[in-house]
Amino acid sequence: MRFIRILVIFATALFTASCFVTSIHPLYTEKDLAFVPELLGTWKVEEEENIYTFKQSGENAYELIITGQESSKKSIEILDYDEAGRYEAHLVKLGKFLFLDIYPQVPDMGEYGLDIHLVPVHSFYRIWIEKDVLRLVCLDHDWLEEMIDGNKVNIAHVRVEDRIVLTAPTGELQNFVLKYVEDSEAFSDFSKLNRQKQN
Repeated sequence: MRFIRILVIFATALFTASCFVTSIHPLYTEKDLAFVPELLGTWKVEEEENIYTFKQSGENAYELIITGQESSKKSIEILDYDEAGRYEAHLVKLGKFLFLDIYPQVPDMGEYGLDIHLVPVHSFYRIWIEKDVLRLVCLDHDWLEEMIDGNKVNIAHVRVEDRIVLTAPTGELQNFVLKYVEDSEAFSDFSKLNRQKQN
């Protein structure tokens, strides 16, 4: 249950449930990756408890650590999976558009094999980085479901309970996203995060 909570914390904290589409495959290949130093640091949505911290973890990679207000007062290096959601994060440059792809870090779940029965998934968001403001918008799940049910879009997927999980390979996923990236119904629910000053 701990791992399941980690998987969904980003969606439930920052976005509405209708705005959460996941994918088996990433939105990027190595050639699509970008690194923007301005993303590094700590961010917060106004009137929200959770804190979002981006740290560099490779030449073109970030670690995203999500904590609650109280946990954020501790050093994030010592927080365990009960206190923080930890994700691999990559910035993806597709044409003139910038996206954020996140993927959960799988915790060690002991010797009974529970972790090998869980399949982490990617989620992705169009992103704007404007000095001390971070804007994000994800592919709207309700829109996607309606378009699939109406045979208006054709993209490989499976349904897991009431969720759509995309199974299209990266190239097809990129083409799909670029086709609808400027559609205000496909990408409709914006979130605004403000940079937090370091003490």
